[in-house]
Amino acid sequence: MRRPLLFLSFALAFHTGWTQSYDIVIKGGHVLDPKNHIDAVMDVAISDGKILRVEKSIDPGQAAQVVDAVMRVLA
Repeated sequence: MRRPLLFLSFALAFHTGWTQSYDIVIKGGHVLDPKNHIDAVMDVAISDGKILRVEKSIDPGQAAQVVDAVMRVLA
């Protein structure tokens, strides 16, 4: 009976190490990257001063800080 419980505890502890965390996630910025043929509104994840991910949507819960890049013009 103890063995499955031990395995479950180990699996949960190991799984939490897989979650990626970022210093900053910039949400909804217009990314221009000619090398990778990207010209779109995307999210950017940064950690230790390096861009780690550029995707349509990055979970803000994975970031220490979230910045909304959308600029709203008020009339």
